[in-house]
Amino acid sequence: MQYLSPFPGNKRTLIFKQKEEELRHAIKHGFNPEKLAKAAEKVRTAKLYLIKALRQSLESICKEDDKPDVSVRLKNINQEEEEWISVSVDEIIERYRH
Repeated sequence: MQYLSPFPGNKRTLIFKQKEEELRHAIKHGFNPEKLAKAAEKVRTAKLYLIKALRQSLESICKEDDKPDVSVRLKNINQEEEEWISVSVDEIIERYRH
């Protein structure tokens, strides 16, 4: 029997949290800049996949029923995606440093 998650991006959320913890670990233990950059890129990639899952979920809701709040949420997701695409690796590392 296949388990159906209430949110299709549940697995993506777990992966994103795992990548965040890996980056925090790398920062805490003073990994070299190259490894920090690689960990930060993995966080970015995981976040972008999570955003994609959120968007697909909301778009399927939007097709069924044009609710204004769904449109606003989609707009916010698109803005968040743009932010994660444009943020530098150093800025990602700095976000998780604190």
